[in-house]
Amino acid sequence: MSRSTRRHDLRLRPVYTACVGYQWLPGLLAFLTDVEPYEVNQALAHPHRWPRRMRDPRGGIFIAIWTRTATQRPIIVTVRPSAGLDATIVAARPMTPLEIAQLETWEQDRER
Repeated sequence: MSRSTRRHDLRLRPVYTACVGYQWLPGLLAFLTDVEPYEVNQALAHPHRWPRRMRDPRGGIFIAIWTRTATQRPIIVTVRPSAGLDATIVAARPMTPLEIAQLETWEQDRER
């Protein structure tokens, strides 16, 4: 097994943080840009996550998790709740400057 193949296999394993299990949406890794899969895993395990509920135009429920990677890079990971406490990772991207400012305000308010 090549190093690239081994790295790819590691990316597809489920991630468990506390009692929530995260699965990757099949095919998502092919479209993931500007964020590495390991950063998504780090962000989902970060102790300070700001979950923000959202709906798609058809009424589907998603949760945008505003958080940071192990190197403190701010990213948003979007998940779709599934069975029990599990969720499927459907998207991930870096934050915009405006979103970073909002996250920093939220983080400061949590410290008070």
